[in-house]
Amino acid sequence: MEPRSNSSPSLALTLLLSRSRTLTLLYAGDFVILLNAGMSIQQALFFNFISACCCYLGMGFGILAGSHFSANWIFALAGGMFLYIALADMFPEMNEVSKEEEGGVGSSLVSFAIQNAGLLTGFIIMLLLTMYSGQIQLG
Repeated sequence: MEPRSNSSPSLALTLLLSRSRTLTLLYAGDFVILLNAGMSIQQALFFNFISACCCYLGMGFGILAGSHFSANWIFALAGGMFLYIALADMFPEMNEVSKEEEGGVGSSLVSFAIQNAGLLTGFIIMLLLTMYSGQIQLG
């Protein structure tokens, strides 16, 4: 017995409109950020267009990777990208906080140790969740 599909034209149209609205707001926000960074309108439009076109590269990579690799490797790569994006934004802020506290070498080392202990704790938690995800039972 084949599973029933819940897809319908109205559901597809609803998802299309929802995703279009979300992307329109996202690209408008990116456009404003590029303008505030000092780009001209033409430059901001060009780089926003290039950014939007990258989704086709990602789609092609996903199709190729999906047919040649297991899903675990793809999820690991996607998770690593999310971590990179989050950490690339967080590290400069952590450095700025460390510079504001300037209490000497000892204070810098303590701040460095606390920050790295927090990061390593998060990595270890994610590693343990990944290793034992098949054994976790909820409810």
